[in-house]
Amino acid sequence: CHNQCKVSFSVTGNSGSLGGIAGYSEGSVISACSNRGAVTMTGKMGRGGGIVATNNGSSIVSCFNTEDIRVTTGSGSSDAAYAGGIGAYSSGNCSISHCYSTGWIIAKSSAANAYSGGIAGLSEKTTIESCFATGAVSAGSNSDSRIAAAGGIVGQAFAGNINITIKNCLALTTAGVKALGNTSDKQAGRILGSDSPTNKVTPLDNYASTMIQLTIGDN
Repeated sequence: CHNQCKVSFSVTGNSGSLGGIAGYSEGSVISACSNRGAVTMTGKMGRGGGIVATNNGSSIVSCFNTEDIRVTTGSGSSDAAYAGGIGAYSSGNCSISHCYSTGWIIAKSSAANAYSGGIAGLSEKTTIESCFATGAVSAGSNSDSRIAAAGGIVGQAFAGNINITIKNCLALTTAGVKALGNTSDKQAGRILGSDSPTNKVTPLDNYASTMIQLTIGDN
């Protein structure tokens, strides 16, 4: 399956999951799919992914995204923004393997958390293997009590006692990884943006270009 059209969702007061191929996937196998259309999500809590926005227990294999993913969410404290080059939110023992993304990945929330990753915005119970990303990554939150987490591969490893593996991945996001906004909790990393100390994150044989500039700052 292949998409070459722009995909957009904009509505006040509603949440949504928007993907180049699928908004939501559960227990499926998504293989050899591509997205060449920009994904733009504006509204309440929002998830935007190059291939899948919300991935619950599915496997994404040999897929790619070449366009920008932009998620902008509203003023409520639970109106989080999730953006990922392949998947925005990944959970439930899912996997992402042999995938790549070259688009810019941008998540911005005016009052809640923002998570942005070259491959995955936020991950829990996930294995990400043999993937690479090249586009700029940016997460921004304007709430002083929330987090802005941006990573070249994964933005946020979800808090808790949860297994996450990032293996044989390559971050070439030389346009930069940025955590921005008025929040006091801004995290940016070349592979992983933010990780709770209680997490069980296993990084194995990953590489990030030394040319990637990490930025922590205002909007």
